[in-house]
Amino acid sequence: MSIAAPFRACLDLVFPRTCSACREPLFEPRIRLCDECAADLAHHVGGEYCAQCACDAGPHLLVNGRCSDCRVHSRPPVSRIVRVGRHRGTLRALVLAYKYERVLDDLLGDWMAHASQSVISEAEVDTLVPIPTPLIRRWRRGFHPADLLARRIASRTHLVVTPLLAMARRVRPQTGLSATEREENIRGAFRCISPRRTAGRSICLVDDVCTTGATLREAARALKAAGAQRVMAVVISRAVLSDPAQS
Repeated sequence: MSIAAPFRACLDLVFPRTCSACREPLFEPRIRLCDECAADLAHHVGGEYCAQCACDAGPHLLVNGRCSDCRVHSRPPVSRIVRVGRHRGTLRALVLAYKYERVLDDLLGDWMAHASQSVISEAEVDTLVPIPTPLIRRWRRGFHPADLLARRIASRTHLVVTPLLAMARRVRPQTGLSATEREENIRGAFRCISPRRTAGRSICLVDDVCTTGATLREAARALKAAGAQRVMAVVISRAVLSDPAQS
């Protein structure tokens, strides 16, 4: 037995491992979720959804992968959104925990890489670009959530991370705002810091949650104004603004 094994056992006695979602104690090594949370997660991961807005949609309602609402937009700023699952239950709990706990970037990033493996490749995307976070929020957390997720995805693929966006002005948190207020709040919030590395490239934005899509659309507009050819996105979960269980 290595020295690390008994040391790990001692740590488990003093600082018992807990489920990353519900915080119940875990007694098996290398397990991140309890059985109940793992079972709940299975209900909210995957499923049929619109490739453009990432909202749930049965296969009979999709045409070329898009729902009826999205088919009226001929040239959307974000051409495709890949998601891990719905912003509910265990997945929602993990996303909310991740906003304050850096240790979950490996778990969530791996899921994002898996969900997008058939779409986000070197043939489809030139680089991953994390959605920027206001400096004060990053300082309070001590890390940049979207950047860590992007770097985890990159470590599981052949893609690279290029921070092409920065905040152009201060914005309020989007939580609690209506769809219209979100659009207004985020308008003009991003700027491209390197048009030379943006022009002609196919870019995949990385963020944790998509609710109305306002943030992703505004980021895509800034990149396209700098000459980006195509902008896609990958998120952990898709929330619905009208659903109180997802707020």
